[in-house]
Amino acid sequence: MSDKYERPNPGLHVSNEVSEMERVINMVIRQVVRQVVNRGMNAGIDKLTQGRADATPEQQAQAQQNGNRTKKAMQMIRRFGRF
Repeated sequence: MSDKYERPNPGLHVSNEVSEMERVINMVIRQVVRQVVNRGMNAGIDKLTQGRADATPEQQAQAQQNGNRTKKAMQMIRRFGRF
């Protein structure tokens, strides 16, 4: 028989399955970690930008504006981080 008609190595096929499974597991882990980190960042930003209870209405309005700016800045940072 010629070499080009030989059966492929079965061990090679098993290692391809393992590497494919590892890629799927790594993909799922990355997605979960990204979601957890984003939730933590959102919670921290919300906590920092909620303002004080004893603040005047002007200070509360300023804190609200600063909070909105901070959230938009974090969205931009995350968008740039994807590339």
